[in-house]
This record gives sequence, C-alpha cells and structure tokens, in this order.
Amino acid sequence: MAYRIKILTRNNQNYQMEQPNFIMDFVKEINHLRINPIDYVKKIEKFSENLKKNFYNKLDYFLYEECYPVYLIRNGKEDLLNFTELLKNFKEKKKLSELENIEELQVPFPKYFFDWDKSEYTNKAMKDLVKKTKGKYNLIEFTYFKTVNDANISAIVNLITEKTLSINIFNSEIRYIGVNYKIIDEIYSVIYIVFAK
Repeated sequence: MAYRIKILTRNNQNYQMEQPNFIMDFVKEINHLRINPIDYVKKIEKFSENLKKNFYNKLDYFLYEECYPVYLIRNGKEDLLNFTELLKNFKEKKKLSELENIEELQVPFPKYFFDWDKSEYTNKAMKDLVKKTKGKYNLIEFTYFKTVNDANISAIVNLITEKTLSINIFNSEIRYIGVNYKIIDEIYSVIYIVFAK
C-alpha cells in the first residue's frame, strides 16, 4: 500500500513523498530484534558509530539524509550502548515467534492530523478499535510517537526511547501487531502501534 502525502519543502515547493514499504520494513526490524536480539546488537552498534556530538549543547545526534541533524535519543550513544548490553544479557526461556502485522489492527489518523497525539482522539480511536475487533483479538497495548521517515532508523531509535515498545516486543503472549504511520514532513513521521494477542 503506497502512501502519497503532499508536503512542503524548505523552498516552499510541493512534492509527493512515497513510503510504500515503511510499515513492512518497520515490522521486519521489530521481528528481527524479537527473534534474534543478539544479532540485532550489531545493527545498533553500527548505528551508534554514526552519532555525532553537538559542540554547543553536547547532545548526540545523527544526520538524516546526510543533511538534517536529528536529536531523538535522550542520552545518545550511552542509551544505545546500555540497550545493547541488555540485549546481550537477554535470555528468553522459550523461543519467540514473529509478530504478524494485521491491517485490521491499524489505528486510523484523525481528520485533522495535528490531533494525532491528543488523548481525546487516541482514547476514542482505541475504544472504537476494541469494539471492532472484539472476539478476534485481545488488545494489549497502544503506543504512538514521532520519528524519522526511515523504518530501519525509526525502529532502532524508538526501541530505545519508547519503553512500551521494547517491553511488548519481548512479551511472549503478544502475537499480532498493527502499525500505521503518516508523514509529517521531509524528516518526520508519526507511528501508531497496537500490540495484541
């Protein structure tokens, strides 16, 4: 499914941005971590090598599309390396299966997009989803966040910054996931994620 979103560039010219594989790539990243956390450590360590330090505020950032500095990780490289240590010590008694991405579990975005993080909207959207999927799925968790438009980077960054994401990925009872995303601009997107069993 291709998403075409009209956005404004820095030159105030309209253009179309397409991210047809974002959801599929994001779920693939999550399943890679879920199935083989030790192997995923290498990916995080490689990503951490690309972090740079701002001379003035001493915060770590990465360059998105080689020109946009992005600060999404609170303690930068330290958070990434702490997370890799947790993964190296991770011992799950039973093997986890891949999460199945279910389109029916996608939470829709509001008509007025900038209400995406308003509790009035998200609470109503979840109540509607619970009614719609009653008897088919048991919804466990709903989380949402602003992130970059790259699914691979988004997964790495948000596994570290969004605790509910990393907790649910390793929950053996979780079998399904519903991911929806929408592009904000040339750098950022918003993601809605539902975990279910």
